[in-house]
Amino acid sequence: EWTKSAKASLRRAELRKGPLSHVQKQGLAMMTWQVKREQSAGADFQPELLDRIVNGEAVLPPGLGQPLAHELEELVDDGWVQRVNAILPQRTSSVRLVFDGPGSITNSWACMRTMDSFGVQVCDVVHWDTDSNAQRNEQFDKVLLSQPWVTVKRWPDMATCIKQLHAEGYLVLALDLAPGSEDLEALLPRLSSVNAEEARGHARLAVVIGNEIDGISPATRGLADLRGFLPMSGMSQSFNFSVACAVLLSLLDFHGFLRPGQLDTEECSALRLRWLLMACVEDGPQRDSAEQLLARLSGTAEQKNTG
Repeated sequence: EWTKSAKASLRRAELRKGPLSHVQKQGLAMMTWQVKREQSAGADFQPELLDRIVNGEAVLPPGLGQPLAHELEELVDDGWVQRVNAILPQRTSSVRLVFDGPGSITNSWACMRTMDSFGVQVCDVVHWDTDSNAQRNEQFDKVLLSQPWVTVKRWPDMATCIKQLHAEGYLVLALDLAPGSEDLEALLPRLSSVNAEEARGHARLAVVIGNEIDGISPATRGLADLRGFLPMSGMSQSFNFSVACAVLLSLLDFHGFLRPGQLDTEECSALRLRWLLMACVEDGPQRDSAEQLLARLSGTAEQKNTG
């Protein structure tokens, strides 16, 4: 039944947007399948380990990802394996984007699709009004996490987020239209020349994109290392949220900030496993075999831990 729904969703999407790529079809099919499973199971629905890994809600114990990925290669289509192996070395953590109080899931999803296209691997999310909007924020994050191409990291507040970014060697730049903000066309070349003189591990940039209506929060304005704005020549004061993301990444790429091959070995291994499992989400022999591999390897790990 879910397969019929997935095919119908694909047909509707192609009618609206034209032919979809293989990656887009995989992502849409996975989301349709997950929704149908939850609807059929009701409140008792508990995602299986395979689905939780694909959705970014679980990771395997250290040391299991690589052997599982190796065995999954025997189950997955060769073309998919080749694509995964070709894309992973192009990913980067030299730049990451931070969503400060995102208001539209559609805009955020579009931004993450753009991030994936530019090879930017990590997106940080900080919600506003976490107490009054807890349920809404949880659903928002669930949708973001369900896409497997970009790693989503959630933070309770901007202070905690920026503290961690600084600890990892990131300079924090906030997009802001308030007085004192600098044109990125002038700011980025200067930063690029400074970064070229620093150790590669510290030449990293985190860019904060604010809420669609209110921009960045006062806390962000006070905590960011730098503030900048995208150059414009029109009467409008700002770009659409997702358009701003695309223009920003284009500028960063032009000025040499998007350096491929910046992910560490552990992160690459986790991504590779997640992307290979993406090809096994449909019910059928392939999924059954993948679940058996997961169960066998997870069981082996538990025996070693208790032995």
